[in-house]
Amino acid sequence: MIVSALTFSKKVHGYYHEIRKNTADLSAYLQDALSGIRETMGFNRHEYEHSRFDQKSETVKESTLKAMFLWSVYSPGMIFVGTLGTVLVLWVSPSQVASGQLSIGELFMFVSYLALFYVPVNQIHSVNHMLQHALAASERIFDVLDTEPEIVEIFFPSFSITSSSL
Repeated sequence: MIVSALTFSKKVHGYYHEIRKNTADLSAYLQDALSGIRETMGFNRHEYEHSRFDQKSETVKESTLKAMFLWSVYSPGMIFVGTLGTVLVLWVSPSQVASGQLSIGELFMFVSYLALFYVPVNQIHSVNHMLQHALAASERIFDVLDTEPEIVEIFFPSFSITSSSL
């Protein structure tokens, strides 16, 4: 379970990063398109802008579907692996109950404890899903914060205008 969780986390993190990037591209396009709506209408570029929007939204959809497909395989897979533990116990235990090594009460108690064990494990997997979303979003935020401005302020300490020199 741990190996599959680590593999899933690594793979899905890349997908979520791609989703955030594509969503940012779509949002930037929408901002530009809406601010230039008069030019679009004036030059009759509706179809061109519509196709650009379709292309960008299709990219967002495809990257989201990749992540959701991976999640749809991973989550039931983890539940299946958890269920295999219970099946294994129920397969091995009848012979032990028949030989008197294990009582029915102890078997019931063990299966109950097993069920109590797998509930938090499955909750950890769903927290991992939310964590990957958050990590991708935070990386995107730090990318924006770390972007160097195109216009650099130049300060000349020897050249300053004061009110006394005017």
